[in-house]
Amino acid sequence: MRVAYPHRTTRTEARRRVDEEAAKILAQNRGRVSKAGYDWRGDVMDFSATAMGATVKGTVTVDDTEVVVNADVPLFLRAFEGRAKSRILDTFREMFG
Repeated sequence: MRVAYPHRTTRTEARRRVDEEAAKILAQNRGRVSKAGYDWRGDVMDFSATAMGATVKGTVTVDDTEVVVNADVPLFLRAFEGRAKSRILDTFREMFG
């Protein structure tokens, strides 16, 4: 799954906002999601989360003009991919206007 969203801020500010939102999402989902976490490599955040026996892994890349989520979604969860993309886009709209 790939979701891209343009931002009109600096790369540093966009990365700060993504980091803040990731921490918030982790805190909100404690108990529902296990083995969840993320780590930055420069402007690329690696993330993974396991829920109901399924693990989703991926990256969030921040560049000068956009934020891009690339996630490996297990086959049996792909029916929910459209809903997931919509939620990600809604979150980006809140973060970046």
